[in-house]
Amino acid sequence: MGLNDQKDRLILENKSLRRELEDSQKVQEILKKKIAELAGADLLREELVREQMQELESNTTKLAREIVDRRQCDAALKESDRKFREIVQNIPGMVFQLRIHTDGSNNFTYVSPRANEIFGINGNFTNPAWDFSTYIHRNDRAGFCLSLAKASLTESWDYKGRIIGSSGEIKWFHGIASTSRIGMEIVIDGLLMDITEKKLTEDAQLFLIESEWTDTGEDFFLSLARYLAINLEMDYVRIDRLLDSNLSAETMAVFFKDHFEDNYSYKLKDTPCGDVVGKSVCYFPSGVRRLFPNDGLLQELVAESYIGTTLWSSNGAPIGLIAVIGRRPLTDPQFAESMLKTISLRAAGELERREEYEKLRFSLTKYEVLFESFPLAVTLTDEQGNIIESNRKAKQLLGKPRNRHPVRKIESPPWTLFRPDGTILPSDEYASVKALKENCMVENNNIGILRDGEKITWLKVTAAPVPLSGYGIVITYEDVSDR
Repeated sequence: MGLNDQKDRLILENKSLRRELEDSQKVQEILKKKIAELAGADLLREELVREQMQELESNTTKLAREIVDRRQCDAALKESDRKFREIVQNIPGMVFQLRIHTDGSNNFTYVSPRANEIFGINGNFTNPAWDFSTYIHRNDRAGFCLSLAKASLTESWDYKGRIIGSSGEIKWFHGIASTSRIGMEIVIDGLLMDITEKKLTEDAQLFLIESEWTDTGEDFFLSLARYLAINLEMDYVRIDRLLDSNLSAETMAVFFKDHFEDNYSYKLKDTPCGDVVGKSVCYFPSGVRRLFPNDGLLQELVAESYIGTTLWSSNGAPIGLIAVIGRRPLTDPQFAESMLKTISLRAAGELERREEYEKLRFSLTKYEVLFESFPLAVTLTDEQGNIIESNRKAKQLLGKPRNRHPVRKIESPPWTLFRPDGTILPSDEYASVKALKENCMVENNNIGILRDGEKITWLKVTAAPVPLSGYGIVITYEDVSDR
Protein backbone atom coordinates (compact mmCIF):
# COMPACT_ATOMS: atom_id res chain seq x y z
CA MET A 1 0.00 0.00 0.00
CA GLY A 2 1.26 3.46 -0.88
CA LEU A 3 1.85 6.28 1.47
CA ASN A 4 -1.11 8.21 0.12
CA ASP A 5 -3.32 5.29 0.56
CA GLN A 6 -2.30 4.98 4.15
CA LYS A 7 -2.81 8.68 4.63
CA ASP A 8 -6.26 8.53 3.14
CA ARG A 9 -7.09 5.54 5.26
CA LEU A 10 -5.90 7.32 8.42
CA ILE A 11 -7.91 10.40 7.52
CA LEU A 12 -11.00 8.28 7.08
CA GLU A 13 -10.42 6.47 10.33
CA ASN A 14 -9.78 9.76 12.07
CA LYS A 15 -13.10 11.09 10.73
CA SER A 16 -14.81 7.97 11.82
CA LEU A 17 -13.32 8.23 15.30
CA ARG A 18 -14.28 11.88 15.43
CA ARG A 19 -17.83 11.02 14.54
CA GLU A 20 -17.85 8.26 17.08
CA LEU A 21 -16.38 10.64 19.65
CA GLU A 22 -19.00 13.22 18.82
CA ASP A 23 -21.68 10.59 19.00
CA SER A 24 -20.22 9.42 22.29
CA GLN A 25 -20.31 12.93 23.66
CA LYS A 26 -23.92 13.31 22.53
CA VAL A 27 -24.72 10.04 24.21
CA GLN A 28 -22.97 11.19 27.33
CA GLU A 29 -24.92 14.44 27.27
CA ILE A 30 -28.13 12.50 26.74
CA LEU A 31 -27.13 10.17 29.56
CA LYS A 32 -26.33 13.11 31.76
CA LYS A 33 -29.73 14.60 30.93
CA LYS A 34 -31.42 11.32 31.60
CA ILE A 35 -29.48 10.91 34.81
CA ALA A 36 -30.42 14.48 35.80
CA GLU A 37 -34.03 13.84 34.87
CA LEU A 38 -34.02 10.60 36.85
CA ALA A 39 -32.37 12.31 39.81
CA GLY A 40 -35.00 15.09 39.68
CA ALA A 41 -37.76 12.54 39.41
CA ASP A 42 -36.39 10.74 42.45
CA LEU A 43 -36.28 14.00 44.37
CA LEU A 44 -39.82 14.78 43.27
CA ARG A 45 -40.91 11.30 44.17
CA GLU A 46 -39.25 11.57 47.57
CA GLU A 47 -40.97 14.91 48.11
CA LEU A 48 -44.30 13.43 47.09
CA VAL A 49 -43.72 10.44 49.31
CA ARG A 50 -42.75 12.72 52.15
CA GLU A 51 -45.88 14.84 51.64
CA GLN A 52 -48.06 11.76 51.45
CA MET A 53 -46.45 10.37 54.60
CA GLN A 54 -47.05 13.66 56.38
CA GLU A 55 -50.66 13.69 55.20
CA LEU A 56 -51.03 10.07 56.26
CA GLU A 57 -49.54 10.83 59.66
CA SER A 58 -51.86 13.84 60.00
CA ASN A 59 -54.90 11.75 59.01
CA THR A 60 -53.81 9.00 61.35
CA THR A 61 -53.49 11.51 64.18
CA LYS A 62 -56.94 12.96 63.37
CA LEU A 63 -58.41 9.47 63.18
CA ALA A 64 -56.83 8.54 66.50
CA ARG A 65 -58.19 11.75 68.03
CA GLU A 66 -61.64 11.06 66.60
CA ILE A 67 -61.51 7.53 67.97
CA VAL A 68 -60.57 8.88 71.42
CA ASP A 69 -63.29 11.55 71.19
CA ARG A 70 -65.82 8.97 70.08
CA ARG A 71 -64.88 6.67 72.92
CA GLN A 72 -65.11 9.55 75.37
CA CYS A 73 -68.48 10.50 73.89
CA ASP A 74 -69.69 6.91 74.15
CA ALA A 75 -68.48 6.76 77.74
CA ALA A 76 -70.19 10.08 78.47
CA LEU A 77 -73.39 8.83 76.85
CA LYS A 78 -73.23 5.62 78.88
CA GLU A 79 -72.59 7.60 82.07
CA SER A 80 -75.42 9.98 81.19
CA ASP A 81 -77.72 7.04 80.49
CA ARG A 82 -76.71 5.43 83.80
CA LYS A 83 -77.42 8.63 85.71
CA PHE A 84 -80.73 9.06 83.88
CA ARG A 85 -81.79 5.54 84.79
CA GLU A 86 -80.76 6.04 88.42
CA ILE A 87 -82.69 9.30 88.60
CA VAL A 88 -85.75 7.77 86.91
CA GLN A 89 -85.57 4.76 89.21
CA ASN A 90 -85.73 7.02 92.28
CA ILE A 91 -88.42 9.39 91.01
CA PRO A 92 -91.68 8.69 92.90
CA GLY A 93 -93.62 8.16 89.73
CA MET A 94 -93.60 6.90 86.16
CA VAL A 95 -91.58 8.87 83.59
CA PHE A 96 -93.04 8.43 80.12
CA GLN A 97 -93.20 9.57 76.54
CA LEU A 98 -96.55 9.23 74.79
CA ARG A 99 -97.18 9.77 71.10
CA ILE A 100 -100.59 10.74 69.75
CA HIS A 101 -100.85 9.67 66.12
CA THR A 102 -102.72 11.39 63.31
CA ASP A 103 -105.55 8.84 63.50
CA GLY A 104 -106.14 9.72 67.17
CA SER A 105 -104.58 6.54 68.57
CA ASN A 106 -101.72 6.75 71.06
CA ASN A 107 -99.00 4.60 72.55
CA PHE A 108 -96.05 4.92 74.91
CA THR A 109 -92.61 5.06 73.30
CA TYR A 110 -90.88 5.11 76.69
CA VAL A 111 -91.93 4.13 80.20
CA SER A 112 -89.64 4.05 83.24
CA PRO A 113 -89.01 0.64 84.84
CA ARG A 114 -91.12 1.21 88.00
CA ALA A 115 -94.41 1.64 86.13
CA ASN A 116 -95.77 -1.82 86.90
CA GLU A 117 -94.61 -1.63 90.51
CA ILE A 118 -96.17 1.78 91.15
CA PHE A 119 -99.55 1.24 89.51
CA GLY A 120 -99.89 -2.54 89.75
CA ILE A 121 -100.43 -2.98 86.01
CA ASN A 122 -99.18 -6.15 84.37
CA GLY A 123 -98.69 -5.09 80.79
CA ASN A 124 -96.20 -4.07 78.13
CA PHE A 125 -96.62 -0.31 78.14
CA THR A 126 -94.60 0.26 74.97
CA ASN A 127 -96.41 -2.35 72.90
CA PRO A 128 -98.23 -0.37 70.14
CA ALA A 129 -101.23 -2.68 70.52
CA TRP A 130 -101.49 -2.05 74.29
CA ASP A 131 -104.15 0.50 75.26
CA PHE A 132 -103.42 2.29 78.54
CA SER A 133 -106.83 3.96 78.63
CA THR A 134 -108.48 0.59 79.35
CA TYR A 135 -106.90 0.76 82.81
CA ILE A 136 -108.40 4.19 83.54
CA HIS A 137 -111.42 4.04 85.86
CA ARG A 138 -114.56 3.97 83.75
CA ASN A 139 -115.89 7.14 85.41
CA ASP A 140 -112.64 8.98 84.53
CA ARG A 141 -112.03 7.58 81.03
CA ALA A 142 -113.90 10.29 79.12
CA GLY A 143 -112.12 13.03 81.05
CA PHE A 144 -108.75 11.37 80.47
CA CYS A 145 -109.25 11.17 76.70
CA LEU A 146 -110.52 14.76 76.63
CA SER A 147 -107.43 15.93 78.52
CA LEU A 148 -105.16 14.31 75.91
CA ALA A 149 -107.13 16.00 73.14
CA LYS A 150 -106.73 19.37 74.85
CA ALA A 151 -103.01 18.70 75.40
CA SER A 152 -102.52 18.40 71.64
CA LEU A 153 -103.66 22.03 71.34
CA THR A 154 -101.52 23.42 74.17
CA GLU A 155 -97.96 23.04 75.43
CA SER A 156 -98.78 21.23 78.67
CA TRP A 157 -100.85 18.43 80.21
CA ASP A 158 -102.17 18.30 83.79
CA TYR A 159 -104.70 15.64 84.83
CA LYS A 160 -105.84 13.74 87.94
CA GLY A 161 -107.72 10.46 87.76
CA ARG A 162 -107.93 6.85 88.84
CA ILE A 163 -106.21 3.71 87.57
CA ILE A 164 -107.52 0.20 88.15
CA GLY A 165 -104.58 -2.20 88.56
CA SER A 166 -104.48 -5.76 87.28
CA SER A 167 -105.62 -7.01 90.72
CA GLY A 168 -108.56 -4.59 90.78
CA GLU A 169 -106.91 -2.15 93.19
CA ILE A 170 -107.84 1.49 92.53
CA LYS A 171 -105.09 4.11 92.65
CA TRP A 172 -105.20 7.85 92.09
CA PHE A 173 -102.59 9.42 89.82
CA HIS A 174 -101.54 12.94 88.86
CA GLY A 175 -100.12 13.39 85.36
CA ILE A 176 -98.04 16.44 84.38
CA ALA A 177 -96.25 16.81 81.04
CA SER A 178 -95.09 19.09 78.26
CA THR A 179 -96.21 18.61 74.66
CA SER A 180 -94.40 19.08 71.36
CA ARG A 181 -94.79 18.07 67.72
CA ILE A 182 -92.75 15.76 65.53
CA GLY A 183 -94.20 16.10 62.08
CA MET A 184 -97.93 15.58 62.38
CA GLU A 185 -97.70 13.63 65.65
CA ILE A 186 -98.06 14.99 69.19
CA VAL A 187 -95.36 13.98 71.69
CA ILE A 188 -96.11 14.17 75.42
CA ASP A 189 -93.13 13.91 77.79
CA GLY A 190 -94.08 13.77 81.42
CA LEU A 191 -94.56 12.11 84.78
CA LEU A 192 -97.37 10.08 86.37
CA MET A 193 -97.32 10.20 90.19
CA ASP A 194 -99.18 7.95 92.59
CA ILE A 195 -101.24 10.34 94.77
CA THR A 196 -103.56 7.71 96.26
CA GLU A 197 -102.59 8.32 99.87
CA LYS A 198 -102.56 12.09 99.48
CA LYS A 199 -105.93 12.06 97.69
CA LEU A 200 -107.64 9.79 100.21
CA THR A 201 -106.19 11.78 103.11
CA GLU A 202 -107.57 14.97 101.56
CA ASP A 203 -110.91 13.23 101.04
CA ALA A 204 -110.88 12.12 104.69
CA GLN A 205 -110.25 15.68 105.83
CA LEU A 206 -112.98 16.95 103.51
CA PHE A 207 -115.35 14.29 104.86
CA LEU A 208 -114.63 15.47 108.41
CA ILE A 209 -115.13 19.12 107.47
CA GLU A 210 -118.42 18.41 105.71
CA SER A 211 -119.66 16.27 108.57
CA GLU A 212 -118.78 19.11 110.95
CA TRP A 213 -120.46 21.94 109.05
CA THR A 214 -123.24 20.37 107.02
CA ASP A 215 -126.36 18.57 108.14
CA THR A 216 -126.88 15.54 105.92
CA GLY A 217 -129.47 14.06 108.24
CA GLU A 218 -127.39 10.89 108.69
CA ASP A 219 -125.72 9.90 111.93
CA PHE A 220 -121.99 10.77 111.93
CA PHE A 221 -120.84 7.29 112.94
CA LEU A 222 -122.94 5.63 110.23
CA SER A 223 -121.43 7.94 107.63
CA LEU A 224 -117.94 7.30 108.99
CA ALA A 225 -118.33 3.51 108.96
CA ARG A 226 -119.45 3.50 105.32
CA TYR A 227 -116.71 5.96 104.35
CA LEU A 228 -113.96 3.78 105.86
CA ALA A 229 -115.29 0.61 104.26
CA ILE A 230 -115.33 2.19 100.80
CA ASN A 231 -112.06 4.10 100.94
CA LEU A 232 -110.01 1.39 102.64
CA GLU A 233 -111.68 -1.26 100.44
CA MET A 234 -112.51 -3.39 103.48
CA ASP A 235 -115.57 -5.54 104.09
CA TYR A 236 -116.61 -4.78 107.66
CA VAL A 237 -116.37 -1.63 109.80
CA ARG A 238 -117.43 -1.36 113.42
CA ILE A 239 -117.35 1.76 115.66
CA ASP A 240 -117.69 0.98 119.38
CA ARG A 241 -118.16 2.62 122.75
CA LEU A 242 -116.20 0.97 125.59
CA LEU A 243 -118.10 -0.32 128.64
CA ASP A 244 -117.43 -2.16 131.91
CA SER A 245 -113.94 -0.77 132.53
CA ASN A 246 -112.98 -1.59 128.94
CA LEU A 247 -113.93 -5.26 129.23
CA SER A 248 -116.79 -5.01 126.75
CA ALA A 249 -118.05 -2.71 124.02
CA GLU A 250 -121.30 -1.53 122.46
CA THR A 251 -121.41 -0.80 118.74
CA MET A 252 -122.55 2.61 117.56
CA ALA A 253 -122.31 1.79 113.84
CA VAL A 254 -121.79 -1.45 111.90
CA PHE A 255 -121.28 -1.47 108.12
CA PHE A 256 -120.97 -4.78 106.26
CA LYS A 257 -120.53 -4.93 102.47
CA ASP A 258 -123.11 -2.37 101.33
CA HIS A 259 -125.52 -2.04 104.25
CA PHE A 260 -125.75 -1.16 107.95
CA GLU A 261 -126.42 -3.82 110.56
CA ASP A 262 -128.07 -3.64 113.97
CA ASN A 263 -125.98 -2.53 116.94
CA TYR A 264 -124.98 -5.04 119.61
CA SER A 265 -122.76 -5.51 122.67
CA TYR A 266 -119.85 -7.96 122.93
CA LYS A 267 -116.97 -8.98 125.18
CA LEU A 268 -113.49 -7.86 124.15
CA LYS A 269 -111.75 -11.00 125.38
CA ASP A 270 -110.27 -13.20 122.62
CA THR A 271 -110.85 -10.52 119.95
CA PRO A 272 -108.39 -8.26 118.11
CA CYS A 273 -110.25 -5.31 119.64
CA GLY A 274 -109.06 -6.52 123.03
CA ASP A 275 -105.51 -6.07 121.76
CA VAL A 276 -106.30 -2.62 120.40
CA VAL A 277 -107.53 -1.03 123.65
CA GLY A 278 -104.85 1.29 124.98
CA LYS A 279 -102.87 1.33 121.73
CA SER A 280 -102.82 4.02 119.07
CA VAL A 281 -103.23 1.63 116.12
CA CYS A 282 -103.04 -2.16 115.95
CA TYR A 283 -103.17 -4.18 112.74
CA PHE A 284 -102.90 -7.74 111.49
CA PRO A 285 -102.18 -7.64 107.72
CA SER A 286 -103.05 -11.32 107.20
CA GLY A 287 -104.15 -14.49 108.99
CA VAL A 288 -106.16 -12.66 111.66
CA ARG A 289 -108.86 -15.33 112.06
CA ARG A 290 -106.18 -17.94 112.75
CA LEU A 291 -104.63 -15.70 115.40
CA PHE A 292 -108.01 -15.30 117.16
CA PRO A 293 -109.78 -18.64 116.70
CA ASN A 294 -112.32 -17.86 119.45
CA ASP A 295 -113.61 -14.72 117.76
CA GLY A 296 -116.84 -15.90 116.15
CA LEU A 297 -117.20 -12.81 113.96
CA LEU A 298 -113.78 -13.29 112.34
CA GLN A 299 -114.59 -16.94 111.62
CA GLU A 300 -118.01 -16.06 110.20
CA LEU A 301 -116.56 -13.36 107.95
CA VAL A 302 -113.65 -15.59 106.88
CA ALA A 303 -111.57 -12.56 107.84
CA GLU A 304 -107.99 -12.25 106.66
CA SER A 305 -106.94 -8.75 107.80
CA TYR A 306 -107.74 -6.36 110.62
CA ILE A 307 -106.80 -2.82 111.64
CA GLY A 308 -108.14 -0.92 114.61
CA THR A 309 -107.55 2.18 116.68
CA THR A 310 -108.46 3.40 120.15
CA LEU A 311 -110.61 6.50 120.58
CA TRP A 312 -109.29 8.65 123.41
CA SER A 313 -111.12 11.20 125.52
CA SER A 314 -109.79 14.72 126.06
CA ASN A 315 -108.27 13.64 129.40
CA GLY A 316 -106.45 10.68 127.83
CA ALA A 317 -108.80 7.82 128.74
CA PRO A 318 -109.84 5.15 126.19
CA ILE A 319 -113.53 5.56 125.42
CA GLY A 320 -114.07 3.78 122.09
CA LEU A 321 -112.73 1.72 119.20
CA ILE A 322 -112.78 1.64 115.42
CA ALA A 323 -112.27 -1.80 113.88
CA VAL A 324 -111.90 -2.45 110.14
CA ILE A 325 -111.93 -6.05 108.87
CA GLY A 326 -111.19 -7.42 105.40
CA ARG A 327 -111.42 -10.74 103.61
CA ARG A 328 -108.18 -10.03 101.75
CA PRO A 329 -104.70 -9.26 103.12
CA LEU A 330 -104.07 -5.64 104.02
CA THR A 331 -101.87 -4.38 101.15
CA ASP A 332 -101.00 -0.96 102.55
CA PRO A 333 -101.25 -0.96 106.36
CA GLN A 334 -99.29 2.30 106.63
CA PHE A 335 -101.90 4.17 104.61
CA ALA A 336 -104.77 2.56 106.54
CA GLU A 337 -103.04 3.55 109.78
CA SER A 338 -102.62 7.13 108.56
CA MET A 339 -106.31 7.38 107.65
CA LEU A 340 -107.47 5.96 110.98
CA LYS A 341 -105.26 8.42 112.86
CA THR A 342 -106.77 11.27 110.83
CA ILE A 343 -110.32 10.06 111.45
CA SER A 344 -109.96 8.98 115.08
CA LEU A 345 -109.53 12.47 116.55
CA ARG A 346 -112.85 13.64 115.14
CA ALA A 347 -114.56 10.34 116.02
CA ALA A 348 -113.28 10.50 119.61
CA GLY A 349 -114.48 14.08 119.91
CA GLU A 350 -117.94 13.12 118.65
CA LEU A 351 -118.11 10.12 120.99
CA GLU A 352 -117.07 12.24 123.98
CA ARG A 353 -119.58 14.93 123.00
CA ARG A 354 -122.35 12.33 122.88
CA GLU A 355 -121.37 10.88 126.22
CA GLU A 356 -121.39 14.35 127.76
CA TYR A 357 -124.72 15.02 126.12
CA GLU A 358 -126.11 11.78 127.58
CA LYS A 359 -124.88 12.79 131.02
CA LEU A 360 -126.40 16.23 130.58
CA ARG A 361 -129.66 14.80 129.29
CA PHE A 362 -129.75 12.45 132.28
CA SER A 363 -129.12 15.35 134.65
CA LEU A 364 -131.73 17.49 132.92
CA THR A 365 -134.26 14.69 133.13
CA LYS A 366 -133.60 14.32 136.83
CA TYR A 367 -133.81 18.08 137.25
CA GLU A 368 -137.10 18.30 135.33
CA VAL A 369 -138.66 15.51 137.40
CA LEU A 370 -137.42 17.07 140.61
CA PHE A 371 -138.45 20.59 139.57
CA GLU A 372 -141.96 19.58 138.63
CA SER A 373 -142.55 17.22 141.56
CA PHE A 374 -140.98 19.44 144.26
CA PRO A 375 -143.53 20.12 147.04
CA LEU A 376 -142.56 23.80 147.17
CA ALA A 377 -143.31 26.40 144.51
CA VAL A 378 -140.12 27.33 142.62
CA THR A 379 -139.43 30.29 140.34
CA LEU A 380 -136.18 31.09 138.49
CA THR A 381 -135.14 34.49 137.13
CA ASP A 382 -132.42 35.79 134.86
CA GLU A 383 -129.78 38.31 135.92
CA GLN A 384 -132.19 41.22 135.34
CA GLY A 385 -134.98 39.73 137.45
CA ASN A 386 -137.14 38.51 134.57
CA ILE A 387 -138.97 35.30 135.43
CA ILE A 388 -137.81 32.52 133.11
CA GLU A 389 -139.24 29.39 134.66
CA SER A 390 -141.80 28.26 137.26
CA ASN A 391 -143.02 24.83 138.33
CA ARG A 392 -146.57 23.54 138.62
CA LYS A 393 -146.77 24.31 142.35
CA ALA A 394 -146.00 27.97 141.56
CA LYS A 395 -149.03 28.11 139.28
CA GLN A 396 -151.24 26.85 142.11
CA LEU A 397 -149.95 29.23 144.75
CA LEU A 398 -149.65 32.35 142.60
CA GLY A 399 -152.93 31.77 140.81
CA LYS A 400 -151.41 32.63 137.41
CA PRO A 401 -150.86 30.29 134.42
CA ARG A 402 -147.18 29.36 134.01
CA ASN A 403 -147.11 30.76 130.47
CA ARG A 404 -147.87 34.19 131.98
CA HIS A 405 -144.96 34.11 134.43
CA PRO A 406 -142.12 34.79 131.92
CA VAL A 407 -143.74 38.09 130.86
CA ARG A 408 -143.27 39.48 134.37
CA LYS A 409 -140.40 40.71 136.53
CA ILE A 410 -140.15 39.96 140.24
CA GLU A 411 -140.94 43.60 141.13
CA SER A 412 -143.66 44.10 138.48
CA PRO A 413 -146.69 46.18 139.61
CA PRO A 414 -149.20 43.36 138.99
CA TRP A 415 -147.84 41.60 142.04
CA THR A 416 -149.86 42.86 145.00
CA LEU A 417 -148.07 41.76 148.16
CA PHE A 418 -148.86 42.47 151.84
CA ARG A 419 -146.96 42.62 155.09
CA PRO A 420 -148.20 40.42 157.92
CA ASP A 421 -149.94 43.52 159.39
CA GLY A 422 -151.99 43.87 156.21
CA THR A 423 -150.19 46.88 154.77
CA ILE A 424 -148.91 46.78 151.16
CA LEU A 425 -145.34 45.57 150.86
CA PRO A 426 -143.13 47.88 148.70
CA SER A 427 -141.24 46.11 145.89
CA ASP A 428 -137.82 46.97 147.36
CA GLU A 429 -138.78 44.86 150.41
CA TYR A 430 -139.57 41.76 148.34
CA ALA A 431 -137.32 38.87 149.35
CA SER A 432 -136.60 38.21 145.67
CA VAL A 433 -135.62 41.84 144.98
CA LYS A 434 -133.32 41.97 148.00
CA ALA A 435 -131.63 38.67 147.10
CA LEU A 436 -131.03 39.86 143.51
CA LYS A 437 -129.74 43.32 144.41
CA GLU A 438 -127.66 42.33 147.44
CA ASN A 439 -126.57 38.92 146.04
CA CYS A 440 -127.45 37.16 149.25
CA MET A 441 -129.97 34.70 150.59
CA VAL A 442 -133.17 36.08 152.13
CA GLU A 443 -135.01 33.44 154.19
CA ASN A 444 -138.46 32.86 155.58
CA ASN A 445 -140.18 36.09 154.66
CA ASN A 446 -143.91 35.95 155.34
CA ILE A 447 -145.95 37.79 152.74
CA GLY A 448 -149.52 37.83 151.54
CA ILE A 449 -150.51 37.74 147.88
CA LEU A 450 -153.89 38.77 146.54
CA ARG A 451 -155.32 36.02 144.36
CA ASP A 452 -158.25 36.46 142.01
CA GLY A 453 -158.69 40.03 143.30
CA GLU A 454 -160.39 38.97 146.53
CA LYS A 455 -158.51 36.38 148.61
CA ILE A 456 -155.11 36.74 150.25
CA THR A 457 -152.88 33.69 150.40
CA TRP A 458 -150.06 33.82 152.96
CA LEU A 459 -146.68 32.49 151.79
CA LYS A 460 -143.28 31.88 153.40
CA VAL A 461 -140.67 32.97 150.86
CA THR A 462 -136.94 32.24 150.54
CA ALA A 463 -134.80 33.72 147.73
CA ALA A 464 -131.16 32.92 146.91
CA PRO A 465 -128.68 33.80 144.12
CA VAL A 466 -128.01 31.18 141.47
CA PRO A 467 -124.23 31.02 140.68
CA LEU A 468 -124.73 30.22 136.99
CA SER A 469 -124.28 32.45 133.98
CA GLY A 470 -127.62 33.74 132.69
CA TYR A 471 -129.43 33.11 135.96
CA GLY A 472 -130.35 35.53 138.73
CA ILE A 473 -132.12 34.00 141.72
CA VAL A 474 -134.27 31.04 142.70
CA ILE A 475 -137.36 31.70 144.79
CA THR A 476 -139.15 29.03 146.83
CA TYR A 477 -142.41 29.61 148.62
CA GLU A 478 -145.00 27.56 150.52
CA ASP A 479 -148.56 28.18 151.62
CA VAL A 480 -148.73 28.99 155.36
CA SER A 481 -152.27 30.35 155.37
CA ASP A 482 -153.47 27.64 157.76
CA ARG A 483 -150.75 28.29 160.32
